[in-house]
Amino acid sequence: MLRDYLTGAARMFPDRPAVKIRSKVLSYRELAGHAQAVARMLRNQGVSSGARVALWLPKELELYVAIHGVLTAGCVYVPIDLSAPPKRVAWIAEDAAAEVLVCRKSDAAEIAAVLPPAVRVLVLAGETGVETAFRLAPGKVIAWPGGGGDEAACFSEADLSRDPEQLAYVLYTSGSTGTPKGVAISHRAAMAFVDWSASLCALQPEDRVANHASASFDLSIFDIFAAAKAGACLCPVSIVGLASGYVYARFIQDEAITVWYSVPTALSRIVQQQQTRPLNLGSLRVVIFAGEPYPKVGVRLLRAVLPHTLLYNWYGPTETNVCTSHRVEEADLAEDGSLPVGKACPYASIDLLPDGEAVVRGASLLSGYMRDGKVDASILRGEDGEGPGYRTGDFLSLREDGSFLYHGRRDAQFKRHGYRIEAGEIEELTRAVPGVQDAAVILARDRIILYLGSQAGDRDEAVQTWLAAHVAHYMIPDEVVTLRELPRNDRGKLDRKLLLAMSEEKYAYA
Repeated sequence: MLRDYLTGAARMFPDRPAVKIRSKVLSYRELAGHAQAVARMLRNQGVSSGARVALWLPKELELYVAIHGVLTAGCVYVPIDLSAPPKRVAWIAEDAAAEVLVCRKSDAAEIAAVLPPAVRVLVLAGETGVETAFRLAPGKVIAWPGGGGDEAACFSEADLSRDPEQLAYVLYTSGSTGTPKGVAISHRAAMAFVDWSASLCALQPEDRVANHASASFDLSIFDIFAAAKAGACLCPVSIVGLASGYVYARFIQDEAITVWYSVPTALSRIVQQQQTRPLNLGSLRVVIFAGEPYPKVGVRLLRAVLPHTLLYNWYGPTETNVCTSHRVEEADLAEDGSLPVGKACPYASIDLLPDGEAVVRGASLLSGYMRDGKVDASILRGEDGEGPGYRTGDFLSLREDGSFLYHGRRDAQFKRHGYRIEAGEIEELTRAVPGVQDAAVILARDRIILYLGSQAGDRDEAVQTWLAAHVAHYMIPDEVVTLRELPRNDRGKLDRKLLLAMSEEKYAYA
């Protein structure tokens, strides 16, 4: 079970740092003690094993204590990004049938007013560290436990399930329809990924693992639990949103980070600043990127900045966690085209439908989507005698060496004048134009709009000329718009919905 990672680390490495945020540090002994205090409090409040506990917290020590405490109690944690508005938080808590929501004291009154009556609020007594003092508020607001304890005096597991199919966490994604989707992940699925990834990266107690992603983003699973499995130190990047490349590079230098995992955008910012104001990034041993394609021109620049660092490209939707992995080699960077997403992980198998859509099977699959407090597994279907599989909506192709190439998403396809057009194909070609850092194609009111991210100024004419020589006439954009930087959501991914809204508004009265 996921809670075993912390228990094992507290036993083997009790005095090693478990979590460090600025000058605040918890050892594995202390983290385990605080987690057990949270677990006892939850059970004393009548929260049963398997219950969902929502976490709406900043990236401070309490967040990681809460995650481990919920798991120690045999419960399921439901992390919600701190930037989410109260109504969205309440919707998620209700959909997950959460019994408790943990939040800052300053947010308690506002969120308590909109939560379903059955959800109690656990407030932090302090907001600058794990506090020993707490205040019991009236009504449905209960108090964060203080203190900690020796890991030997652990929370009793007599009534806790050891069934690996029990849920460990639920991650809510934005959802293609605009309604959040709760991806329910079991201990089995999470541990298949964590065990493999910690081994692949050869994590050791001496490692210092950055936690860039929000706890509501699946990239955080590697950071939090692979670090605990190895007894390494987790160093959360306690910054709201995407920071500047200098801030990230300074963090890596000051904290002597050895392992970094993030979306490509964060790495691109680091690379840009290293070219003008370089800092010492020599501590980095492993850098992993995932979440969206990393243009090869960007990977080449990353390699130039980190010539001796292992680089991995991981692929997989939240519903499967990582299902392919590719170690970047010099031969990859010498070739044109996109970077492979790699071969299937040992716990996963990938089949391609006739149109190229990937179907993933194996141990890391979601249990289903959370719908009105229950897990709906109808998304998983077995075909032709195969085990349950998840249709990803992503298009891949298989190379001769057994690795896969990524070709975009089904929802990024569109038809115009009878022609099927892959937005990803236009975007990939556009990124080859000098000065273009990023590209996104939107179909708005039957017009193909190509948005460019370029700090080199207007690249419209160069892009149009380039595309005219490389794509069919029906794929030529009707308009090219250059922005200094394309908009990103709270996870650092390209915000296509915002671009579409911008385009729709522009042409609403055309």
